[in-house]
Amino acid sequence: MNVTFLILSLPLFALGLFVRLALGFLWGSQDIEFWKSYGDYFYKNGMLGIYGAPDRESWKLIREGIPIEDRVARTRTWIPYAAMHYPRTEFWLPHLPLFLYPILGVTALYKKINPYIPNNRLFNFFINLVPLVANAVLTGLIYFTVSQTLGVNAGLLASLLYWLSPLVILNAPVLGFMDAPTALLSTTALYFLTVGQLTLCYVALACAIAHKAQGVFVAPIIFAVGFARYSVMDNLIGWAVAAVAMLIIIGPFVIAGRVIIMFELFLLQVKQAQYINAQVFNPWFVFQYKLNVEKAIEQGFDPAFARAGGRDTNWFGHLFVKNVKIFGNFSAARFGEIAFLTFTAVLVWKSTLIPLDRSWLIYFAGGLEIYGYCMLRTGVQVNHYFCLVPLFTIAAVYSPVCAIVFAGSTFCFILQDLLFYGIGRDYNPAITILSELKLGWLGIPMSWLNFAVFLLGFVWFLFAF
Repeated sequence: MNVTFLILSLPLFALGLFVRLALGFLWGSQDIEFWKSYGDYFYKNGMLGIYGAPDRESWKLIREGIPIEDRVARTRTWIPYAAMHYPRTEFWLPHLPLFLYPILGVTALYKKINPYIPNNRLFNFFINLVPLVANAVLTGLIYFTVSQTLGVNAGLLASLLYWLSPLVILNAPVLGFMDAPTALLSTTALYFLTVGQLTLCYVALACAIAHKAQGVFVAPIIFAVGFARYSVMDNLIGWAVAAVAMLIIIGPFVIAGRVIIMFELFLLQVKQAQYINAQVFNPWFVFQYKLNVEKAIEQGFDPAFARAGGRDTNWFGHLFVKNVKIFGNFSAARFGEIAFLTFTAVLVWKSTLIPLDRSWLIYFAGGLEIYGYCMLRTGVQVNHYFCLVPLFTIAAVYSPVCAIVFAGSTFCFILQDLLFYGIGRDYNPAITILSELKLGWLGIPMSWLNFAVFLLGFVWFLFAF
């Protein structure tokens, strides 16, 4: 252990904490208003009705043959929130209860200071405590994971790479996103997998999914390695214990008889989005951008202005994926599904061959699975990538190529978040500043760069062992 490096690291960890505490008062993105509305609703109306109607009402609609979309529209709870510059004034809770519980906890702390729970910067600060704590624990997990095999210095380096990452700080507290707990639980699941604790791995995976649907991204790698290294009985035991953990998490709603609407909202959330691209730099962005520019020119906009992504050209109009065909009459959505499933099949096969003495590659494989989803599927949301950040951070200290993938993906996703969300509503209330700055065209080279970094990581993984 290099004592000098350790001494120099401590002020850097303190700096990361100070920055997060100072920025925790920002208004962030519109999403932070959703989180605050959940806490506010709980203290005004109770927790059990936060998803929607009792199961008996859902069962009645199911027996009548009402489609799930129509059932949910009738039975979900609409939760009012401070729309500010957002066109919508009500939202619903599309996540399972583990997402809700920490928010209720910090809202309880805030309520002790002000029982009226006013919507102000102090409320922002308390909400941002959730990702702050998650990121702090995740930083410690990264240190512990790496230091076990590469020593203290490498562990400190990896943990600092994550703790001080501009991408992580931009995600929260600057934009106020709630992805860090999911990333923590996903990384924890892979950690348990690498150290031979399969049952705990499945429990952590269940908790990740119970926080946000993105927790399921690492499941294919866990299943692949789980069945390659352990018996069927070991896996079944792990699944059973994970099911019990999930039952405990949703327990209050099971007892109250409000489970159906909760899972129906969750299922609608995880269904593929109806748009070609939802603010992600990937090849589908290029495809959508081209169609939107053509539409803007048809509407009479100056061609040069439209291609630059100028304001009011609808350059990022939401193209419904069901209306878009490629290669003749082939559905763009179906093409994305086939590409992603093919990629996943190859990645899963290769993951089953990871040597025991190179188990750190499991983290990289998990990151690649998430990366592949972001690059190949249609309808991917802007922050669906986040769970790969700690996984690539761990892998970066083991391999120069992994370090390149970590740095390249970090750069692409930082620019993506800055151009789509800026630095939150304190600076710009709009959803995207690309059109304001006439930088829509910049998404094209960034999309290809992001895809190239993904291909580099995937090809290297195929031949790494």
